Amino acid sequence: MALYDMKDLPHLVKPLTLILVIFQMVCVFSPGYRGFGWFPITTTIIEEMGYSAVFVIFQVVNFFYFIVNMFKHFNAWLLLGMIESAFLAVVWLFNAYQWFRARTPTVPPSTAASGRNQANATQPPRFQPNYPAGVNPA
Repeated sequence: MALYDMKDLPHLVKPLTLILVIFQMVCVFSPGYRGFGWFPITTTIIEEMGYSAVFVIFQVVNFFYFIVNMFKHFNAWLLLGMIESAFLAVVWLFNAYQWFRARTPTVPPSTAASGRNQANATQPPRFQPNYPAGVNPA
């Protein structure tokens, strides 16, 4: 999913995702801790780097600060960060589901597998281009 595809998602998802990333960064900037919290945070970093520059900037800062403080003592912020990371993963699953639904054409049951050949085949779906407006891909 590129930033172009993210524009098609429901308007509430985009600011909610950004707020969750910022909140996750605040949890990581809290006093240092040690534990298994690096796994969900690193997972969200990898997922978010493919979405847009805003998420890359926040998560690169988040990642390096987390690595520096990873060897300090556990505190309650780790639990909060892990809960928030799980919620963020649910939001990403919702994003992926919305994107999949938007890109998957629905076929009526009457024409699903009823001897479709080249003569009576439905037209292929017309997807949005993956390049910005005004750019000639040729």
